[in-house]
Amino acid sequence: MTFIMKKIFFVLAFFVFCFALSAQETKFVEKIKILEVGSALLSNGECAITLDVEIDPETYFVMITPVGNYTEMYIKEKDNKRFVVKSDATSNAEFQYIVIEKRRKEMLNTGNSKSSN
Repeated sequence: MTFIMKKIFFVLAFFVFCFALSAQETKFVEKIKILEVGSALLSNGECAITLDVEIDPETYFVMITPVGNYTEMYIKEKDNKRFVVKSDATSNAEFQYIVIEKRRKEMLNTGNSKSSN
């Protein structure tokens, strides 16, 4: 009989522990902000775009789209003030870009909220 009582106690303790953890649950909301939109032209397969704002390179993303004939392009580098678009072909292709910032906002169940990043 004591073995069954121990099992019941441990199962009950496990459920109480899980309930206590779920009561402290933190929810996160991702916020997206468009920083810049534009178009540019590769010169000999490369183009550097200077941003209007200074921002942490870990929090912004760049999407590029070739205009006209398809040209393989990629982001060669990015820092807090600019990014460089590169093509392995030495083409003078036109492309459009959009720069977005992604921030994570932490929202607590108590109604308080705080931002991170």
